[in-house]
Amino acid sequence: MLFLIGDDDSAELTLPVVTYALIALNVLFFGLSTPASSKYRYILGNEHPLKFFNSRRSIASVLSRHVHLKEQFRLKFGDQYRTVSDYFRPRKNLVAIEDVSPWPPDLVGEDSRF
Repeated sequence: MLFLIGDDDSAELTLPVVTYALIALNVLFFGLSTPASSKYRYILGNEHPLKFFNSRRSIASVLSRHVHLKEQFRLKFGDQYRTVSDYFRPRKNLVAIEDVSPWPPDLVGEDSRF
């Protein structure tokens, strides 16, 4: 189970791209597994991950540093999906992406960018 609490990037002004890429890879391949029961991913703030999943970013670009996963994806789907949104759109109801920031208010500070 992945439970992203956050990171201390108060000195940084950029988006945590690596964190979002890891979440994306996790959700992409979590959705590939056999659906035995409801699937959930719990994250603090879902604005950026959902923006990513609905983007026109190339699947090849997302998987470029993960050769083994890229090959698995290619073997399973071929060239059927070119962008993240092409893949995510028919699967968006298979994995629930839950924003848990309202649950533990002490984990999300007032200055949080989530």
